[in-house]
Amino acid sequence: MRLWGFIRSLSLANLWALFVLCIGNLRMVMPTWKATKKSVSYASKYYGKTHRENTPANAFRHAIWNYLILNEIYEQPDQLNALLRWAKRITDLHEDLFPNDRLAKIMDLHNNRIGRQIFQQNRNKNEAEMVEFFRELTKSSIKINSETELESVPENSMIHMVDFSELNTKLT
Repeated sequence: MRLWGFIRSLSLANLWALFVLCIGNLRMVMPTWKATKKSVSYASKYYGKTHRENTPANAFRHAIWNYLILNEIYEQPDQLNALLRWAKRITDLHEDLFPNDRLAKIMDLHNNRIGRQIFQQNRNKNEAEMVEFFRELTKSSIKINSETELESVPENSMIHMVDFSELNTKLT
């Protein structure tokens, strides 16, 4: 989505919330936008349009999005906590600006957290390595059908709601 189209799609209240968050973090806005575009580009390249559904591809997009936001703005170890807070706040706000049903939102927030967690563990690796890492992690994404199933999901696993095979069946 182009930046102007994104801005025009927001209500006045949502636009204000985004403005308030961004104005206090101006140096992070453009790198975050760049990371957003990259995450969608990678997801489209490797998974086509399936990343728009609640599939493992969507889990990939959310996790790598958070990783890339941090990767674009990280410079020094003493900044890490502030940058983690920024990535969480901006991606959480995205979930509020473009609401899903409850389980899909929980899934997205979970996968966002995975991306931030992986960044903390892999700050010194290059982007290409990490794209492949996330692609491999996507292969073991766990399908959930309810919030209670989250309790049995390992903390470092991505989650999804729709298997690729189910999506193919819905499209045909």
